[in-house]
Amino acid sequence: GYAWWVRRVRHALGIYDILRIDHFRGFDTYWAIPAGETTAKNGRWEQGPGMELFRALRTALGDLPIVAEDLGELFDSVRELLKASGFPGMKVLQFGLDGTDNEYLPHNYPANCVCYPGTHDNDTLLGWWENGAAEAERRQLTEYLALTPAEGVKNGVLRGVLASPALLAVIPMADWLGLGSEARINEPSTVGHNWQWRALPGFDSPALAQRLHRQMELYERLPQAEEEPEGDAEPDSEAPAASPSGSSSA
Repeated sequence: GYAWWVRRVRHALGIYDILRIDHFRGFDTYWAIPAGETTAKNGRWEQGPGMELFRALRTALGDLPIVAEDLGELFDSVRELLKASGFPGMKVLQFGLDGTDNEYLPHNYPANCVCYPGTHDNDTLLGWWENGAAEAERRQLTEYLALTPAEGVKNGVLRGVLASPALLAVIPMADWLGLGSEARINEPSTVGHNWQWRALPGFDSPALAQRLHRQMELYERLPQAEEEPEGDAEPDSEAPAASPSGSSSA
């Protein structure tokens, strides 16, 4: 009955606000390799649990704040599973620069998705622009976002992500700070130097906070204030008393 998955997701939701299911396509079909094989060549496609798993999770836990990592080569059946699940998928702007009307270009994003300039597996925006982007990609991005030297590549790309229809935009801190390849988080298929970048003390300056707040305000990405209930609410006799510091005592 997927009890292990229910326990895992319940525990994770006690720690995090939103969960991302990595390699979502594996819940549709997955490549199974016998344990004794030395390469991945001698495997076969197996059927995953599909909606049966997600229905079990919803029955046990209710609505799920889950993002589906639906990147990579996708079969139509994976897209159908994503639609049936109702989970938002992922859109990465760096993946959209192949010269076509690519689904990863912001004007093509559905509202029910989470968008990124790049992920933890990509170089930072400036690192990619300076060291990894092809000339054709630079030309397309410059024209697509009307980039100018005054605004800069980093600010222009973040503008494109924030202005998209995506319900949620996730931007790595290294990109907000305008850092290069020295701040890259992860380089797939390598070992010894990944997941080591840390923001230096003082990175969270008031100037940065003001800039972020203004960007969220411009593109209506600030949290919505909860409406106050109408009328005068009666005091709750069961509510904990306030301590002198203003925090609740328990």
